[in-house]
Amino acid sequence: MKKTSTNIQAALTCDYIETSQLMYPSNAKAIVRIYVEDEGDIMFWRNFFSPYEELYNFCISVYQCADRDLSGKDCIMKAIETEMLTLNSYMLTCVDADYDLLIDSYHSYTDIFRANPYIITTHWYSIENLQAATEHLTTYYYYTTLSKHCSIDFESIVKQISTAYYQLFIRLILCLSFDALRQHYTIEHFGNDLKEVVLDEKNNITQKTYDYINTQIN
Repeated sequence: MKKTSTNIQAALTCDYIETSQLMYPSNAKAIVRIYVEDEGDIMFWRNFFSPYEELYNFCISVYQCADRDLSGKDCIMKAIETEMLTLNSYMLTCVDADYDLLIDSYHSYTDIFRANPYIITTHWYSIENLQAATEHLTTYYYYTTLSKHCSIDFESIVKQISTAYYQLFIRLILCLSFDALRQHYTIEHFGNDLKEVVLDEKNNITQKTYDYINTQIN
């Protein structure tokens, strides 16, 4: 006798979700289950899918990993890699890109991550990168300061920092691309280098910052 699963998440397979559509009236919205990395991601992805809510009923939740040593993206991708979680058009997952789109074999699941059409990704490193895009920063400024005017050119600041740190970012990608170099220059190192940014009264990067970057590069 086949053992019945007591794990609700395990029982909610993509095939079950697809077949269950037949139980609803023909004019009912199709149910699409979406797994995300953590609770903080739910609202972001709900906003992302909101233009399609007239046609679909999106059920967005955090994927609960059986392995307590894993969480977030690793939890979801390991489940897909081991076929504990299968996807189709009625069951999707939404995760951060991290460096899996830039670096071959960054994870054991990188090829699966790139090839599976039911894995929706940020394309940028993470949700936070999208939320901190320059077109949003002025809006955040108004919300947090209650000011009526914003004199800060966020686009210029971000462009200056991106240009100044380009070579260090390339070093990071290079080191992450080879196992032997991964500890030579890490994401933590790059983050510490970013903390050295100093702006002058006109919101331009100071010479002190450029001097620091040059010492790190050389």
